[in-house]
Amino acid sequence: MPGSNGHPVSLGDFRGTEVLLLFWNPGCGFCREILDELKDWDAALPHDGPTLLVISTGDDHENRALGLRSPVLRDEGFTVGPTFGVHGTPMAVRVAANGTITSDVTSGAPDICTLLRSLLRSNQAPAKPISPAHRKAATTTSSINGRSTRHHGR
Repeated sequence: MPGSNGHPVSLGDFRGTEVLLLFWNPGCGFCREILDELKDWDAALPHDGPTLLVISTGDDHENRALGLRSPVLRDEGFTVGPTFGVHGTPMAVRVAANGTITSDVTSGAPDICTLLRSLLRSNQAPAKPISPAHRKAATTTSSINGRSTRHHGR
């Protein structure tokens, strides 16, 4: 996928790093609701901590205007989201350094803000294992960080 700087970026580029995948649309009112907290969280990220990876339907200009230091990848056709069980914006999912999904898909501004805060606070704690119900509901398999991963299929 192209990044906001125009250079291609692969999800595999983040191998070895805990990632919060945030699916975003600059024109979405619910996304704009959490932009200020997202910027604060983005600025507070330690260099050795989790990575925020924004996957946005916006164009390069809109994505740069977000003012984030974290990578913003352009997914104009919203083709990546469904791979992770995401069907709208804003939605997020946590991915461990080994490439496994460690959270259910989170949707809506309040729940995403809660996930952002908990991820930053629990950076030293082990990732929450995926729930058995989530594992059972998984219907697709794809790869992130070079590993095969089961994803929630809603």
